[in-house]
This record gives sequence, C-alpha cells and structure tokens, in this order.
Amino acid sequence: MVDSLRPHLRWGYKGVSRSEPDELELVNHADPAKSLLSAETSLEYHETDKQEPTHPHWIPSIYLCAKISAAVLVLNLIFIAVAAGLASRYPENELFASSAVIYRGSCTVARRSGIVLHLMINVLSTATLAASSNCMQTLVAPTRREVDQAHSRRKWLAIGESSLRSLLVIPKSRLAIWLVLVITATPFHLLYNCMIFESLAAHEYGIVVGPKDLNPPDIRNLTTPTLQHCFGRPASYFGGNLTWNELASDFERQNYEHLSSQQCTDFTNQNAQAGVKFLMVLSNDLSVHDGGDESIFLSLVAGGNPQVSERNTGATGVYAVALAGQRLTIGVSGDDTKLYYDQRNFTTHSCHSTINLPDQEATAICDDAEKLLDWAYMRDFDRGTIDEYIRANTTSRIAVQDYSSVCFADGNNTGGEDYSLDSCIVITADKTCELLYSPLVSLVIALTTFAKVVAMVLAARLGRSRPPPLLTIGDAIASFIAKPDPTTARLCWASRRDFSPKHWKVPHGASVPESDHQWKKLSRPKRWMEAPSIMRRLATTLAFAAIIAIGAVFLQQAILGEQRANHSSAVLQQWWKDDLSSDNYSLVTFGHVGGSPALPMLAFVAIANIPHLVLTCTYYCYNNLLTSMLAAAEYTSSTFSSLILPNINVLAVDTAVAEISWPTQDLTNAFAPTKNGSTEVCQVTVQYTHPGWNDTINTWIWLPVKSWNQRFVGMGGGGWVTGTPGALSQPISEGYSAASTDGGHSESASTESWAIAGEGNLHWPLLQDFSSVALDEAASLGKLATRGRQGHMMAQRFPNQYDGILAGAPAINWDKFIPAEYWPQLMMRLLDYYPPACELDAITQFAISACDELDGVLDGIISMPGLCDFDPFKVVGKRVQCSTGSDTLEISHRGAQLAAAIWAGAEDSTGSFLWYGMNHEAPLTGLAGTNCSSRQNCNPAPFSIATDWMTTILSKNPSLDLSTIGVEEFGRLFRTSISEFQSVIGTRDHDLTDFKNAGGKMITWHGMKDQLIFYNGTVDYYRHVLELDPSAHGYYRFFPAPGVEHCGGGPGWYPGDSFRALVDWVEKGKAPDTLFALSTPTVTGSAALPARTAYLCPFPKVMTYVGGNPNKASSFTCK
Repeated sequence: MVDSLRPHLRWGYKGVSRSEPDELELVNHADPAKSLLSAETSLEYHETDKQEPTHPHWIPSIYLCAKISAAVLVLNLIFIAVAAGLASRYPENELFASSAVIYRGSCTVARRSGIVLHLMINVLSTATLAASSNCMQTLVAPTRREVDQAHSRRKWLAIGESSLRSLLVIPKSRLAIWLVLVITATPFHLLYNCMIFESLAAHEYGIVVGPKDLNPPDIRNLTTPTLQHCFGRPASYFGGNLTWNELASDFERQNYEHLSSQQCTDFTNQNAQAGVKFLMVLSNDLSVHDGGDESIFLSLVAGGNPQVSERNTGATGVYAVALAGQRLTIGVSGDDTKLYYDQRNFTTHSCHSTINLPDQEATAICDDAEKLLDWAYMRDFDRGTIDEYIRANTTSRIAVQDYSSVCFADGNNTGGEDYSLDSCIVITADKTCELLYSPLVSLVIALTTFAKVVAMVLAARLGRSRPPPLLTIGDAIASFIAKPDPTTARLCWASRRDFSPKHWKVPHGASVPESDHQWKKLSRPKRWMEAPSIMRRLATTLAFAAIIAIGAVFLQQAILGEQRANHSSAVLQQWWKDDLSSDNYSLVTFGHVGGSPALPMLAFVAIANIPHLVLTCTYYCYNNLLTSMLAAAEYTSSTFSSLILPNINVLAVDTAVAEISWPTQDLTNAFAPTKNGSTEVCQVTVQYTHPGWNDTINTWIWLPVKSWNQRFVGMGGGGWVTGTPGALSQPISEGYSAASTDGGHSESASTESWAIAGEGNLHWPLLQDFSSVALDEAASLGKLATRGRQGHMMAQRFPNQYDGILAGAPAINWDKFIPAEYWPQLMMRLLDYYPPACELDAITQFAISACDELDGVLDGIISMPGLCDFDPFKVVGKRVQCSTGSDTLEISHRGAQLAAAIWAGAEDSTGSFLWYGMNHEAPLTGLAGTNCSSRQNCNPAPFSIATDWMTTILSKNPSLDLSTIGVEEFGRLFRTSISEFQSVIGTRDHDLTDFKNAGGKMITWHGMKDQLIFYNGTVDYYRHVLELDPSAHGYYRFFPAPGVEHCGGGPGWYPGDSFRALVDWVEKGKAPDTLFALSTPTVTGSAALPARTAYLCPFPKVMTYVGGNPNKASSFTCK
C-alpha cells in the first residue's frame, strides 16, 4: 500500500546553458561558503556573448520605457485636443500663438487647476526622464566583447553607470540614439512646465477728476442728466460698461481705497492693475459746490495711466476734459455751392478745394471758418454769442447751421485743462484670473516625446542582435567567473588603480601561473559614499552648492527690491501669505523694462524655468554619483550577503565539499545517467525562521565544483514532503546546480506534529510554508523550481522566479481532489463491503479490455478515456482467477457498485457533483485499498494523506473517527476544504498572465492511468486556462500520457525526456509539438522485450494509431 504520493518528476530551472560549458573555477576549495557565494553570483547574473535566448532579458525593459513614453505622448495629445477645444471659446486666441486662454474666471479655480496640471506635468516629466535615463544606461552599457577589446588595448570601462569612456567605444548607431535621447531631454526640462501657466487678468479702468472735498454723502448731490447720460462713455475709457449710479453706490458704501498724491502717482505709472474698477483723481481745483457738470471731468487716456504732468507750480497735474460739450455746425456758401462743417470734419484744404470761389476769396472765407470753429472749441457759447462773433469777424458767406450738447463719446468739442493731483480713490473690483496654455510648446513637447518613443523602439530593435550588455556589477562578475578574460585571467580582485594606462597589475600579454596564485582575504566592505572618487563627490557637491548660492543671491535681491518698493521688512511673510491665498498674486508687468524691448509672456515663463533646466543638468551628475554607490552596494550584497532575505532570520549556514556518487537509475528519472558516476559537490544548508511564526526551515543548495552547465534546477517533493536533499544528486549528475527545501517540517514527521498548533487550532504559518512561502524563499536562496503542485504555485504566485517549469502529475486543485481521495473509502463503508484487491483489479481489467480498441489498436491501454462507457454491472457473477492455480472469485454486485461510484467521482447528499473520479484504466486499489487476512476478512486501508486532510486539517482533530461520517458530513467537509484552504494551497488560479509576461515556459504531463491524482482535474484546469487565454499554448502546454500510472509505471509511455524539451523551449525558443516517451521494458521468461516508443500529443490533440508496428512511435500521429 502506498502511504504517500511518490516523489514526482517535476522540475524547473533558472538560467541558460552554453553549447560548450566551461569548467567553473571556485574561489577557494578551503572556503566552501565563499565558493557558494561566488557561484551563486555567477548563476544569478551570468550572461555571455553566446547565442542569445529568443527574448533577451533586458529588451522588455526598453520596450517598457517606450510604452511609458508613448503613454506620455498620448496624454499630451489628449491635453492638446482638450485645451484647443477650451481655447476656441475665447475669440482673441490665435491658432499657434505663444499662449492661449483656456479658462477665465475664479482665481481659486484657476490656481487649483494650475496646481493639478503642473503636478501631472511633473509626474509625466519624471516618468519620461526615468524612461530615458534607463534606456540611455542600457545603450551606453558595454558588452562583454567590448570590455575584452578595451582590456586588450590596456583600457578599462565603467560598469553600472554612464561614462565618457563607454560612449567612445559603443557603435555609432547606439551613440546616435543616445544623443537623440539626451537632446530631446532639454525641451522637457525647459519648456514642459511652460505648457500651462496662470495669469491674473489686469483690468482696464476708467479715470476721472473730481473735487477734493467730495464725501460719500455728497455723491448723489452731484447727479445731473449729463452725468447720468455721458458718464461711462466711451466704454474703452472706462474699462467696460460703468454707470454713474454704480460709481455713486460704490462710493456711498465706501468700497474704495484712499491714496496719497505720491501713492496715486506710483499707482497710475503702472501699466495695468488687477482688481481695479475705477480711479478718481481728487483735485483742489474743483469743488462739489460747482455742481456735477463742472466738478467731474474725464482723463483722456484709456484704461489707466492718465496724462500726469508737472504744473507750473511744481505740483503734479492731470489733464482732463468735460464729460459733455457743444458741437457747432456752420455753412460756408460759394457762388453755386454751400458746404457744411463742424469741428470733426473741417480742414482748410478741403474747404479751399471744394468751394467755388476765386482763390483769394476762397482762402479768406476758409480761414474765417477755421477761426470760428477754433473759437467755439475753446468755450461754451449760445446762439447770440455765435452770431455776434460772426458779424464781427467773418463774411456774410458763413452762417450758423446748428449747435447742440453732446457727450465726449459722441465727439465733444470742449477743450481740456490741467487739474492738480492732490490724492485719489481706487474703487476695487473682483479679481479675474486666466489659465493659459502654449500651443507652440505643446506641439514641441509632443514631437519631442514622439522622437523619444521612436529612439527607444529603435534601441530595442537594434538590441535584439546585440550581445547582452553588462548592466550591473553582478553581470560583470558572473560573466568573468563563467568566462575569464584572457587579458585579466587569474588576477582575482583588483581595483582601478591596478589598470592605469602606465601601470597594469600584469604586464601586457602575460598571465599569472597557477602555482603563483595567492589567496587573500577581501578588504572590509566600505561605505557607499566611498565608491565614487573624492573629485567626483566634490565636483557634484560644488555644483549643487553653486545652484543654492545663486538662488540665495536672487532671493536676497528680490527681498531688498520689495522692501524698497513697499517700505516693509515683512516681505517673506507677505509672500507666504499671498502664495497661500487664492486671491493674492504678485503682479508681474510684461512690458518695457529699463529701456529694453518687451518680451512675450512665454519668454518670461521659459526664463523662469531656466533654473529647472540647470538643476536637471546636474541630475546627470548626481545620478551618476548615486549609481556608482548603488553599483558598489550591489557588488557588496551579491558577494557577501547573498543569503539575506527580507522578513527572515538566518539561524545557521552549514557548508561542506563532498564527493557524491550515483548508481544507474531507471527511466523515470529525467536526469538518469547511463552509468555509475561521482563528482565533487559544494553542499550548503541554510536554516532560517520567520520572526513570530515559530517555524524552522532548511534549504539545501548543491553546486558542482566542476562541469557546471550554468543552470539552476530545483527539486520538489510529494504528498506532505516539500523536498529532500537526497533528490539533489539526480540533477548534479548532469551538471546542474540544485536546491530543495523541507518547507518547515521533515519528511518523516507526522502531519499532526507540525500542522496542529494546539487543540482545535492549525499551525497556519507552517501550512503556508509548505504550500508556497518556503518555495519562493528557496527560489531566492538557490533558484529552486519545484514539482507539480509546487511548480504551478510558483507560476501562479511567483511568476518571475523561473524561466521554465516542468510539472508532472500536478497535485493542483488540492483543496478539492485531496478530500475526494477519501470518497472510495466512504463508499466501501456505506456499502459495508471491503473487497479484496483481486476483485477490483479484475473489474479494471474488464474495463480495459472493453475500451482498449477504441483508439484503433489493441495494446492494453485506453488512449481515449472519454469514449469508454464500460458498465461494471455487466461482469457481475463472472469468476476470475486471483492467483496461480484454482483460486478464483466471483465479481460481486457491491464490487460493481463501488467501481461505478469511484469512476463517477465524489458527490454530496443531493447527488451534486463535487469532483472527478478515476479513469477506467486506473487501478481502483490506489484509493480503495484494503488489508485482507483472508478473502472474506478484509479491512479498510485508506490513503493516509486523504485521512490526514479530513481529520487533522479540516476537522482540526487528529483523533476524529472517520467511520462516523456519512455523505452529508462528507459534503460539508468538502466545502470547508474549499472555503478555508483554496487561497492557501488550492493552486488553481487559471490566470497565468504574469507568468506569460515574465517570459516563463511550463510543460505539464499527467498519466491517464494515475490512481492517486485524478487525471480529469488537470484537464479541467488546463481547459480553464485556455478559456481565459486562448493563446496559452504559447507558454504552457499539457501532454496527456496514456497508460502511465502516478508519476510513472504502467504499460504506457513515460516522457522521461521532457525536461530537455523544456530547456530547448526556454533557451532556443523551440516549443515542443510532441514529447518523446518510452514504456518500461518488460521481461517475458528469460527474454527482455524492448521498450515501446511514442510521441505524446499536446492537449487537446490525442495520439491516434495510423497503422504499422504499435510499438514504434512512427505508427501514431497527433489529431
């Protein structure tokens, strides 16, 4: 009877192989720990200039950078489209202007929108910078061939950082792409923040001159029809539509600010003001007693900046005109014509050229008309005054046609005067802010981003035929360990000082003899900051200090200027207050400064971003500095701290170098050597614990001292056994480094001893160690890849750990199939019948005989189990021979009932399906085991893993008597298994997208005659994977193995070469269309029959007999 699932042949591995692997030279045999660390470093990072895998590991990162930049490009285009739509609402915007308004209104909305957009811009800018930096780092990273060539010329190259040395040796194509990425970085740092900016809209405001003695209660007393009719006209002089009544209301509410004469002069000297509705200059030359028409006058300059002049008295004056005046129209008569003129259309030339009179007379009349209109422009008049002037000063050919009162906006004829500026009042208005974007900058950024995307895609495309770059110190260490450079071979550790142009540690072309090789201890690990040279650190520090100093000088000058302008020392406090307020802005005037020509707003914004550009340039300095530190840290960690993992405490590390041997093994071992052998192995055992988990885990890592094939392979276990060190000799025999873990409990430990933490409580941490946690950690320690369920667990939860996984007879759907394994024992108890093995074996053989030829060939194998519908009740009453001689028994009805129930699968008390049953050819005794003292005296012999799961795990009671449960309780326990343990150990996540994206490959095979793990459960899982991802066969293939029992045995074809097929798939991109398989050779009498051969077909295809010798693979095809 089998008490545990046999160790399954399921492996995975990390790394790639070389066609002619070199001999691995460890650092020192006397120090196995150091040997382990050096070898592990080599495995972790090894890449040489051999033929590359189909998808080099570094190219996806370049495509990722390109995708990030493409996403930035798409977001920029979306922004441009949205901004253009918003800008179209404002007719003053031009298509390709330097700036365009996309919002005008509340300052709070404008400021918050600007903050959000600038935050997004900086995030996108940072993402683009990071993507460019990563791509540039990859482009400039030298390959191993370039390093060897540099060494042969007595030069060294930097690894893990950008350097001028590397730029000088890389091909021109890579250099050109690198330059494109560098050049296109400038617009991002100088202009990207210029895409969007805020502006406080400056109001044009009206200016009038009023009496100095004006008080709020008096404002209404000045109201006249002329003020009501003419005030606010023309609108351009008043900054918009403003009426006398509005001004009076604001004045009555004292909604204004009173300024002194000097403050008023300073205020009016500014080109524009924000939040100003109206300005009234108060003059002592006027009085409220003069009346409204004689005390309110209009400044002649529109939108602010009244004509301020120095009067004869030395006081400041303002030139202004009356709001209303009179217009005079005269008629000038010729001999046969009469012309009409007023102050707006009269000129002496037009008069002289159109009047029909002799020149001398025409000249006199036109001069008189001009004098009359000038006289009338300078004063108020009535009809009598005009007539008197005409009689005294002109001829009879000039006559008054009309005169009327008009507003200044309609053409006031009244002249202006200077009035003293003694003070003024400013009536405020709500501030209006604008959010602007630059179409030109947006277009430049979009084109620049597009150029970056193209450059990155080209970098990835060119990189496919390029040897792998040495991106990190670990890459270089691994490469030199695996394939020493002839120029520097046997030099061990050396510093850059040993390779100066004038002094090399070894003369050019010489080498160090093996006998002269001396082992020395490495120097103590140094601090990160000691990795770059002092000059580099000093130069970078001085660059940043200079930036800070220049910024401090500019800040000081700004503070001093503000203090002189505002006569205040609390400048920083006011700036802080203004910056926090959505209503306060420091107004910047874009105009002539110091006599220099005005610059557009975008130019000022670009100038403001120059510090950002400078800071970005220094980024390359400190990025290079930090990269050097991190590269040194990686060197330290990869060499001295390989065994450190987060969230664990290492308890012990045991090392030894031992000679191991192996015997010739059977064909069920994928690593089976053809003859006995032995090799020297570095054996490492790491013991660790998780703080607070009360667990102790052992991980075994074995590394061949010689003939290492540059691959790691991991070995798993079976049943409750996570793994054992004994299985590691198998991969070692073929040159693999191997690892395994005990998952926190020994293989001989009972389930109760480790799974129960106390009465009624499970030891959940240990259960998690067994199911997944220890597997991941073993992968990190020794690159362990595991058996069937464990391999699927790694693919589902830790998809980046392995390049390839081989999972045979996988114990996936653990939460369902393990309780279903108890179903046959439950059926025997309910039938009260425990048949001898002979009866069940006979029923199985009857089923095989009935369904054997469904696949077209009589070979004792059911290759198409879906077509087999054998009815066991048809053989009830038949007698079968159980052993040699006359020992026979009769097939019973209850025996047929038991077989039918096992084939149908587990059900609950309502007859609902719970899980699949066995195939008809699988041995029924695998799970319906009995122990018989005689044919009539048999007792149940249940499968221990199933009973442990039902009692210890599901019921938390190891002493539970399962003979007391019925179908209803069985169904309840089955559903408890799903609800409580599916997420822990179920291993049936059908979404393998992450494994696919990581470039992983997985092969699964399962024997159709498996008597312990239900074959149809694997079929069910694979069908669901294909439903979720129809292209899954591109990275995950399932091969049914007809006639093969659990992990081997039976008359069928065992795919012993499947691991090599996996290696070819990962390293050469050769997906297995079939798996070569052999049957176990049989012996008849004294003659041994040769093994049968076949090619297993990938699901859903099936092996189909096409004729010929059924013992040869050529007689079958996949359909």
